[in-house]
Amino acid sequence: MKRVLLSLVLGCVLTSPAWAGKHPTYKFDTDAQGWTTFDGGDLVWVGGDPRRGGYLQITDVTSGDFVMIPPPELLGDWSAYVGGSLSFVARNGNNDSPDWAPFGTLVLGNGVTTLSLDLVPDNAPPADGRWHRYTIPLDTATWGPDLPAVMAALSVLTLKLEFHAGVSEVAHFDNFKVRPPLPTR
Repeated sequence: MKRVLLSLVLGCVLTSPAWAGKHPTYKFDTDAQGWTTFDGGDLVWVGGDPRRGGYLQITDVTSGDFVMIPPPELLGDWSAYVGGSLSFVARNGNNDSPDWAPFGTLVLGNGVTTLSLDLVPDNAPPADGRWHRYTIPLDTATWGPDLPAVMAALSVLTLKLEFHAGVSEVAHFDNFKVRPPLPTR
């Protein structure tokens, strides 16, 4: 009996997400932390800045719209984040004109329902060489009534970083965070 219980406990510990017990945060200080890109982006980790740590650089290499894909351990039950927010910072890495409006499109899915919204303003990230924070609410007023079911069994999350109509832009991506709703008083 003790052996079965120990196996169950170890199984739960080993299958828990890496961020279990804390809110999902990816700072990319030492590596890409399991993030990848899909549909035309060449991803490299860039480090060496002692003030801000590392970040991910994605260079456009095809006519597809490249998206960021998180590591599988980020996905799962996100029920605690309904009413919260997701944020990230991005920078226009080579000052191409930001003329592709779908930048910042977030796709959330649970295998049955897929939700997709572009809540980032057009012409982002600007060609100013600075980092910009983008925050996306994770509430039913924004996403609709299917959000709680999707968040309870999140199996798909993609974030589009393509910002230029053409194959030339370089996007910088950092500080991906998911936060629960603020406590009510």
